[in-house]
Amino acid sequence: MMRFAKVFVDFEILSTASTKLSWSHFCEIMRVKTEEGRLFYAKDAVERNLGVHALRKEISRKTFERREIANFQLTEVSKVPLNAFKDPFLLDVFGLKDNYLEADLEQAILLGIESLVSASSTTI
Repeated sequence: MMRFAKVFVDFEILSTASTKLSWSHFCEIMRVKTEEGRLFYAKDAVERNLGVHALRKEISRKTFERREIANFQLTEVSKVPLNAFKDPFLLDVFGLKDNYLEADLEQAILLGIESLVSASSTTI
């Protein structure tokens, strides 16, 4: 409880979130290192009505950090607005290594689509 009081100092935000989030939600959010990150995950959990398991998954996938990296790469003259990349794709399911070519990604996506099509046609 002491850590909770130190981490969530803004009573207005806390009172709004506390009506929609459980203690388990707050325990997960308290593990986030930055205040901006904690606010992002709390707001996201409220807006999307995330359960604790889904919130934990979002935190482990570093949704906030990836969004911040995407925003950082935008320039002032960019036509892409901030926070445009709200739902970035995780391509780790394709098994590509850290350095891969666009052609490798394209090939992996096509193979994935083909395997889905063949799997669905065998179940029909």
